[in-house]
Amino acid sequence: MIVDALNYNFLKRSSAILLGFFLAVPAQAGMLSYASDTISSSARLMPANHTIRFTLGSDLPVSGRIVITPQAGIFTIPTALGVGDIDMERNGTQLLLATSAGSGSGSAIGVTVQSGTSGSIQLTMNNTDSFAAGSLITIKIGTHASYGATGANGILNPSATGSYKITLETMNATGDRIDWMPIRVAVTR
Repeated sequence: MIVDALNYNFLKRSSAILLGFFLAVPAQAGMLSYASDTISSSARLMPANHTIRFTLGSDLPVSGRIVITPQAGIFTIPTALGVGDIDMERNGTQLLLATSAGSGSGSAIGVTVQSGTSGSIQLTMNNTDSFAAGSLITIKIGTHASYGATGANGILNPSATGSYKITLETMNATGDRIDWMPIRVAVTR
């Protein structure tokens, strides 16, 4: 009987410790999967086209966002880069892009470009459509973008050779991160 009481008290304390551990872990965003970025040039200080592909790990809601952020201080997004330099597909279907998100089903996804060496590219869903988890997203940035307009600008590569990070994130309408993944590109010459 004494052994049973000791085991019971031990299990009771252990359960409380484990429960406390799980409660102390903050909620985290999920991960995108199968993410890649293929660049057209690996030469230093050259503008490069980027073909970014990834699979959504979670649903991307109405008015949600996809944010592409090259490593700060390393890549340069030119001031001329805009919506005409970007294409986006979901599961192989080309999507309409504009300078701001549209209203209604099938309307445009808004594109916002923050230029410079600490820049980013943000694609904002319209106020009606959402993407389901498992959707394959392809984003082209550069002169190979051709839907609606032909791209004229790419992202300027770093000045030194090496492996550099580009972060992909999905967010809800209020800017809370849903999924993310850092991917790497190499500048080799």
